[in-house]
Amino acid sequence: MISAGVPGWMVLYTNFKPSNFLIDYQALLRSKEVFAFLYYRLARIELLISDLSVDLNELDGMLSVLD
Repeated sequence: MISAGVPGWMVLYTNFKPSNFLIDYQALLRSKEVFAFLYYRLARIELLISDLSVDLNELDGMLSVLD
C-alpha cells in the first residue's frame, strides 16, 4: 500500500524500502488493522468533505454580498 501511494502508510514506517514480494490480498481483506486504517481514512475524508461544503456555502454567501 505504501508503494501504491496510499496516504498515511509511510508515516508508520520510517525506514521503509520497497521490495518485490507477493501480497496475500485475502489476508489483507481479513486484517483488522487494514480495515481500521481504511475506516479511519474514510472518516477523515468525510469530515473534510463536510467542512469543504460548509466553506463553499459561506463563499457563495460572500460572493453574493460582493455582487
